[in-house]
Amino acid sequence: QAENSLGLPAGASIEAKRVDLIFRPFQALSGETRLSELVIVQGKVRVHSESSRFAGTQTTPLGWEQIFNLPMDGISLLQTQVEFSSVSPAVNVSFLAESFAIRLRRTRASGPAYEVSAHLRQLSSTVTHDAIQSLKCEAHISMAGFEVAESELEMAGLKLFGTGGLKGDLLGAKALPFDGNLRFEAKPAELMPTLKKLELAEQVQKWLRPQGVLSGDISFSGDARKAAAGLKAKSRVLGQDLGIREWEIAKLSWEGAWDAEKRLLLNERAVF
Repeated sequence: QAENSLGLPAGASIEAKRVDLIFRPFQALSGETRLSELVIVQGKVRVHSESSRFAGTQTTPLGWEQIFNLPMDGISLLQTQVEFSSVSPAVNVSFLAESFAIRLRRTRASGPAYEVSAHLRQLSSTVTHDAIQSLKCEAHISMAGFEVAESELEMAGLKLFGTGGLKGDLLGAKALPFDGNLRFEAKPAELMPTLKKLELAEQVQKWLRPQGVLSGDISFSGDARKAAAGLKAKSRVLGQDLGIREWEIAKLSWEGAWDAEKRLLLNERAVF
């Protein structure tokens, strides 16, 4: 049982088969004692927040000095169950962290940055229920922006692979240009039970029958400050043995583009 001497917030607890505390080398020589990394192995982490935690009492805007000035440089979870809940808003999230690490890196060239690496399974939440089987991600966040080097999300009947990034100061830039690529593989027959959990099956079944296979990729760009208003995207969709509305489609190849500013959807090429 890990005690609150680790600096855990109120409403948080840790149980673990092993907890490793890693300190910086040569700290005894400098006279500074700082926890470098906390490693939790085969444990359970619970975090619960009451509505008072979200009351509007903070008047000072959050700054990078606060984000990068934490009591440790990293935390790692190995084969650890994580459970988070809050009263207001009503949120429940849980997952098994096969591996999870967030580490602070400081360089003279680019300044401080957080590197995140995660492999999560058995994800469940108020919104997605237990639809997500696995999530893998490698990401990087700094004062210069946010980058997802690679990510993979898996549900029954659906796999998503994504990369992308956002440039600019996330806390204050007037413009936050982003770009990315999303690739997917889907089997409608296996996907329908997942869509039922997400309460989307009824809408999808109006135009797509549970048969065949789909795959494709989408490249996109825009400005996060403009939300969807400045979104541009190009996509390619391939399909085989599909049932779309009343049609049976043995082979599908479709390419298109979307420009939100021009409100224009272009069907560049479609082959049936």
